[in-house]
Amino acid sequence: AVVSTQSTGNRVSHEKAIRDEKRLLKAKLREKKLTTARVRKYHQDYCKRTKARMSNKNYKEELMFKQLFEKGLKVQKESLLDARRAAKEDNDKARERHDKEMKELEKYYSDQFDLMAYEMDKAKKAKEILQQEKQLRLNKQKIHQRQKMKEEIEVLQENLVRSDEHLHFKELEFDKALQRIH
Repeated sequence: AVVSTQSTGNRVSHEKAIRDEKRLLKAKLREKKLTTARVRKYHQDYCKRTKARMSNKNYKEELMFKQLFEKGLKVQKESLLDARRAAKEDNDKARERHDKEMKELEKYYSDQFDLMAYEMDKAKKAKEILQQEKQLRLNKQKIHQRQKMKEEIEVLQENLVRSDEHLHFKELEFDKALQRIH
């Protein structure tokens, strides 16, 4: 009976040891599962934090690149606007120069035409004056010639009258001479 108690005691202690071992194994398993779960949770949290950090970092980088891009775009726009302004100013200056040159040319040709018209008018007036002077000289010559002709005609008429008188006296003398001869 001692052996049986001993064997029963051993058995009980053996069963107890097995139970303790099972419990210990279960506890270790549970601890391992908990540890695995904690590790998994820690890993997931780490991944989330890393992802969030990376996402935040990517967001910051994207934001930085976006700001850099917007600044570059703004600088390009300002540069393009400055270039357009400069081109417009150059075009305006060129147009002003062209308009000024055209006005100067118009003024020059207008002055030339005015001068030419003045010279032509002056020449026309000079020609008219010369024509009037020529007409006056011609009229004076006509008057002089008429006067001269009138005087010559008067002299001729006087000479003719004298000649007629002389001829009449000569005829009378001739007639007298004829009567004497007969």
